[in-house]
Amino acid sequence: MSFALLRLCPRLNPAQPTFTFLRALIRWDAMHLEKYRLMRLTKTCDHLRFIGSIGFAVTLLGTAQVGHADEVLVGHLSPVPVESIKAAVPHSIKLSAKKPASINKEPMYHGSPLYGSITLGSAAQSRVTIVLDTFAGDKLPVLYVDIAGTGSITEKQDFHPLRPLSEFGDDGSRRAVTPSTSTSGKGSVPIGALIPLTAKYGTGTDTKTLNCPVLFTLLGDELDYSIGVQRVGTINASGKQFKISLVDLSAGEIYNNYVHADDKQPLVKLLIDKNDDGKFDPRKESFDLAKPFRFNGVVYEVSSVDAAGTIIALRPSDGRPEGAISADEFTVGADAIDFTATLTDGKTVHFPTDFKHHVVLLSFWATSNEKSTSEMTSLVSVYNQYANSGFSILGVSLDKPNQLQAVLDFCQQAGMVWPEIYDGGSWNSAVAKLYGVDALPKKILIDGDSGTILALNDSLTADGLQRAVHAALLKKHLIRE
Repeated sequence: MSFALLRLCPRLNPAQPTFTFLRALIRWDAMHLEKYRLMRLTKTCDHLRFIGSIGFAVTLLGTAQVGHADEVLVGHLSPVPVESIKAAVPHSIKLSAKKPASINKEPMYHGSPLYGSITLGSAAQSRVTIVLDTFAGDKLPVLYVDIAGTGSITEKQDFHPLRPLSEFGDDGSRRAVTPSTSTSGKGSVPIGALIPLTAKYGTGTDTKTLNCPVLFTLLGDELDYSIGVQRVGTINASGKQFKISLVDLSAGEIYNNYVHADDKQPLVKLLIDKNDDGKFDPRKESFDLAKPFRFNGVVYEVSSVDAAGTIIALRPSDGRPEGAISADEFTVGADAIDFTATLTDGKTVHFPTDFKHHVVLLSFWATSNEKSTSEMTSLVSVYNQYANSGFSILGVSLDKPNQLQAVLDFCQQAGMVWPEIYDGGSWNSAVAKLYGVDALPKKILIDGDSGTILALNDSLTADGLQRAVHAALLKKHLIRE
């Protein structure tokens, strides 16, 4: 890894400060270098920047260009308090009457203790032991939390009374309440305690800690916990800065544990404020870290992320992402929905990734729809005019079942030589449902490289289609005036 860093910078003079910094950086522990191996992927060494927190990273800042398909993105994040800890996602704690072997000292309990634990971080000593002690009558239970992780639980340091959640503000702080609102019938409303814990990362003397307050809540016999911090930062793409956040859905605070089976729920999500409105849309701006996703006109996948979730690298991917928006949210400039389908000739098409270096028209139609068929003459004309200049069409027939031969015959007679999709589903065709087609014809003009929607239905009729295709090809420098 050390020599890989040197190979990245073959033009540096040993007398230059940058080279001196690099040599000093190489002396760092090999574990740190491997942890941030993502820097191998960068192609320039113009700037080196020291990053604090749980380690370091080399950020190599080149001149970003819009639409750069080989651009590697590096984002830096820090732990910040959640806006409302009481609204954070809760996770259950499994309780047992069996005392863990890790406990070597404990106080005199008032009732029958129940033991549990949570994990905060990737370090070997990141497990936190919890003991729930209940009282007879209406007295509220208490929690003992081995904050130090020594296995020695004391009444003085580890004792945390549970109180009604009405006594906590959104940030978890205690607030003054009247006696009538500060009492609670046992098990009838949630009670809890906000405890200042830490997440631990690394090994041995290199263990790093990050503040990680946890809100424990008890309702009936179920003990839950919610993490009181989130990872928030920024990432630069094509010269523009975007706000990002990492969300650990497993609540173990281990952000590089994101790979999961296809039929399982995401473990870690990346949120990107794509429209720069200051907030994250959970439907359009949330991505499963384990899968490729489209962002800023490029399909990306995770190259590397550290366990603490403070640095992430994204690299261009050949993978095929699922759509991140719904059909009723289509607008010019938005991303098309990626899909894979079977063509009438039996071949497989991956849309829009199979149409790189092209402008492609997604055309929904049916032989039984007169308006669709009446437009085919002009559609064929535009196709013949620009087919050799980077214009493609992908047709999607919404004809009824058992009409494949009729579709093929019509295409041949009309001169529709472009690829066609037909699954016999009519209005329930898989691609039609994905794109929310409820009327025919429907046309969407898309940039095959970026997946960006260039024009929609109303502007793609008659002469509008020819003008839109011509303008798109000019912009991609595929034709000249």
